[in-house]
Amino acid sequence: MTTCKNSDCDLEAIENNERCPLHLPKIQLNLNAETANIFENFHYEFCKYIYNELTFEIESSSTSRIPPSQFLRFLMEQKGDTEEKIKHFLSGLEITISDIEFPDRKKTSSFDYFKTLELFKGIWFRQCGFSVNTIEFSTTKVYFERCTFHSEFYIKNNLLLNNDKDVMFNLCRFKNKSSTYYSAGETINPRLFSNCQFDGKLCLDSTTFTSEVFCDEESSRKILKELSIEDCKFSNRFILNGYDIRSVNISNSKFSSKFEFKYNTVDKVHIDNTNFLDLVDTYNSKFSFFYVKKSIFEKIATFEESEFGKEKPASTDELVTAKFNHVTFLDFTNFRDTKFHYGLDIRNTNLKEPPNFIGAKIEPKHTNRETLQIVKHSFDRLGNQIEANKFFVLEMKKYKEEIQRGKNWQDRFILWANEITSDFGQDYILPILWMITISLLYYDVGMAMKLGLISNTFPFGSSVYTYLNELAKSALPFAKFLIPGREFSSLFLYITYAALIWQTVSAIKRHTKK
Repeated sequence: MTTCKNSDCDLEAIENNERCPLHLPKIQLNLNAETANIFENFHYEFCKYIYNELTFEIESSSTSRIPPSQFLRFLMEQKGDTEEKIKHFLSGLEITISDIEFPDRKKTSSFDYFKTLELFKGIWFRQCGFSVNTIEFSTTKVYFERCTFHSEFYIKNNLLLNNDKDVMFNLCRFKNKSSTYYSAGETINPRLFSNCQFDGKLCLDSTTFTSEVFCDEESSRKILKELSIEDCKFSNRFILNGYDIRSVNISNSKFSSKFEFKYNTVDKVHIDNTNFLDLVDTYNSKFSFFYVKKSIFEKIATFEESEFGKEKPASTDELVTAKFNHVTFLDFTNFRDTKFHYGLDIRNTNLKEPPNFIGAKIEPKHTNRETLQIVKHSFDRLGNQIEANKFFVLEMKKYKEEIQRGKNWQDRFILWANEITSDFGQDYILPILWMITISLLYYDVGMAMKLGLISNTFPFGSSVYTYLNELAKSALPFAKFLIPGREFSSLFLYITYAALIWQTVSAIKRHTKK
């Protein structure tokens, strides 16, 4: 006889296997003629396991007068002369079931172990495995600790057994898709997950949650492959911190309390037609792709020290500008020390108050002019003119790109001249260099004329040059400063100097104004 390989188990292993009926993983094992023997052996050994776990309670109660064989027979067949007495006895007991691999079930089968489980007041499942797609009891309270769910699993509104974590699933692993959608309009009352691992997609669909969904300890990093929230209502806080997630999709939902999403790393976030009625906090989270549309943030929304996009993306990464499209912020919005590696788009956003962009880094190439203008105005409102001027320059450069496609050559010339002479009033060294360069050029031309290297009428003809000089003499404020014989060129020089001096003073004021 081969003994079960599982530790602390002396049951006989199934033929051609290393484990007994209780510890054999039963993934994709359906009840049919070929597997009926395995299900029958599991049911028999499981009833014996239950009886052994209850030996002390049975011997300590008035039911001790019932022979063990009758008690065991009742667990297996759910009938007998003492049926009501045993049912009443078991309905007051809470039992711990450890290290059992539960198969799928058929309600009509005589091997349906749920008929045995639902006799108890409460069950603590510890380190068990489940190949069933849902677990639902009407009166039995349950708690799952370090359990593994192998198949696609539907989470039901079971009664919660008292435990120190006050959650339904603690340190559990869901190896396949898990969902709350079983029938539309579900309500789930207990707190659900604490430090669980999700290898498959987690779907919260068409459900009202009256308690917290996630109650994790922030000391550990956790994995969640995909999170989908659709047509849900959350009455209590929604706190999801410290996860590595491939994608988050939230649509047509309402969060009535705090939405906390901190220290997460997410490849893709898509939020559509969702209302956040309380504080939203994504502190220190990283989003490669971020898109929110047709949603409302009624209270403070803070994205402080978060990152949008990737600073050093791989060639295969999908690069998209962080976008808030037709989003309404009814309270303060905080982007302090936030990094937008691939730009930001809040052009179509309704803002009741100017956002806080102090310390934010925004990649300008993929940021539209309207967004840069909003950022500039936010610094203007704070009185931070230095930062406002930086975004003014970026705004003007975007405006220059826009009008290059138009026909307004006057605006294009002014913007071009403003950029090359002072970088739109941001650089006070540049106009000084221009003045030095023009002075040297004017001096060299004058010396060349004296030495006869070039004509005194350069670059015009004699008649045109004479006409321009006479015209320059009529500029009364400058007439007495003009150089005889070179009136026009000296007038042009003075006007250029005046413009460059004004650019220098304006740039210095921009840098020193508080």
